[in-house]
Amino acid sequence: MRVRRKTIWGKINSNGELEVRLADLDEFCRMHPNRSIILRAEIQSKEPSSKLKAYFFGYVIKEVQRAFYDAGEDYTEEQTYNRIRAVCPLFLSEERVEGKWKVRMREWEELDSAEAVEVVAWIQRCMAENYYTILNDPI
Repeated sequence: MRVRRKTIWGKINSNGELEVRLADLDEFCRMHPNRSIILRAEIQSKEPSSKLKAYFFGYVIKEVQRAFYDAGEDYTEEQTYNRIRAVCPLFLSEERVEGKWKVRMREWEELDSAEAVEVVAWIQRCMAENYYTILNDPI
């Protein structure tokens, strides 16, 4: 059975233009040639919800810490969080200052709701691919 629904996250930049990974939409459309679709846009809240924050810090960080420990890497929860921030591209902010690129690690509180959801999805993929650990979705 073919997938009939696809959710694709995007962001509206400061110029009011949509920034989205269209390859996902193209792949979905190739699965359903000569069909009609309805595209809906929904504005997400600016900040991650308290439930998502509790899920991230109360479950995801602890499970990642446990997976690291099982792989022989012993980190505190704070070290685990900082390690995730260092490797997850959604936590990195790049800007050009005086002719040089500056990279800064953002905090969870700086992410908007869509970015926070993407971070969780990125961590789930990373843990499954590299540490053979499946992280449950929030209920």
